[in-house]
Amino acid sequence: MAMPSPLVYTAPLILPIGSDIIRNGAIVVDSEGILDIGSSAVIAAAWKDCETVALSGVVIPPLINCHIHLELSHVTGMKQPPPDGSMVDWIEALLADRQLEYDDKVISRAKRDMIESQKRAGVVLMADIGNLPVDRHPPDSSLPEIYSIVEVLAPTRQRTSEILQQISALPERQAVSPHAPYSTSADLLIALKNRAGANKQIFTIHLAETGDEKTLLSLKSGPFRKFLEKRESWDNTLLPSGDFSGSVDYLDKLGVLDEKTLCVHCVHVNDEEIGMLAKHGTKVCLCPGSNRFLRTGPAPLEKMLATGILPGIGTDSRASNEDPNMWGEMRILHAHHPKVSPSVLLAMATLGGARALHRESDYGTLEKGKKPVFLEIEMDNLPEITGSTEREIFEELIYGNGFRNINWIHPFEKI
Repeated sequence: MAMPSPLVYTAPLILPIGSDIIRNGAIVVDSEGILDIGSSAVIAAAWKDCETVALSGVVIPPLINCHIHLELSHVTGMKQPPPDGSMVDWIEALLADRQLEYDDKVISRAKRDMIESQKRAGVVLMADIGNLPVDRHPPDSSLPEIYSIVEVLAPTRQRTSEILQQISALPERQAVSPHAPYSTSADLLIALKNRAGANKQIFTIHLAETGDEKTLLSLKSGPFRKFLEKRESWDNTLLPSGDFSGSVDYLDKLGVLDEKTLCVHCVHVNDEEIGMLAKHGTKVCLCPGSNRFLRTGPAPLEKMLATGILPGIGTDSRASNEDPNMWGEMRILHAHHPKVSPSVLLAMATLGGARALHRESDYGTLEKGKKPVFLEIEMDNLPEITGSTEREIFEELIYGNGFRNINWIHPFEKI
């Protein structure tokens, strides 16, 4: 069967992310990938025999959601922890909600609706964290792609043994990761990291989401200790002996930090720990909407960027984020970190996510060899901003008033 002929797409503005903005640009694609990108004049001369499609919006790479819980999409109406409360208050409310008997159709519909909403927002790939094993590859080629990771909790020796036995029955292709240091024993953390390494999979973990986690790790006390004792899930085997100055220090001493580890949240980390993450090439995912809802505070983004870390972005779940939308996450980050360039925020939502999920050979930027899929952002005021500065263009794209619609450009596959 003959390969489809290449197509040339022209646009007033192309934001490749990995290189400078291209004004009056063009992208050449075939079914295998992006073949060329540059100014319309240069591309027209080099690919003069190809069909040309004229776009009228801003072209960007598709977004990547590094952290979402699709199986919690039906959980709505959760209350914020009180200002003087603890994240444990929210955890207890969530656990109570999960004991309710929801109709399976309600859960499935909410999950499908969430996937559709992510697609409408331009998400091409998401890391879905859940407690139930599912096939990590969807049954067809439609987008978005879903990388499924089973999340496990085991704070006691007995529960750790049970989980290890359950995991042994799972297919190797199913990625498995721990929930958090306050809910998963050190022995299981190490075992899961070894399994992920052997299967060349991502090892992801909720980390330093709240300061109470540091209290548990450094003093073996605080709200999490009381929470586990209340649930009869404390047998004094969760943590190994030793001194730990924080959550990142804890993982470092367990030997589970490397370039295939993805730490989610990382709100309560100090300068030394940020240095540890950078040293190991460990990936970071920020979830600002969830952190705002849970009153855990903003992550030290500027300090991470200063060490060379480009975090990805995640929406987390409806249980802790009333509007899980990647564009909203970028706007929250801007509100918390106004000095961070808007171009960096979009890079986090694209390239940062691709690096975090180790898919930078496919996504994250618009350049030769990447997958032939991108977004066209329709903007009411595009003629006015075409001649603007780079910063002004990114500002208008992320939090301006002209943003109108997102179109998927993926000519050779099903959307």
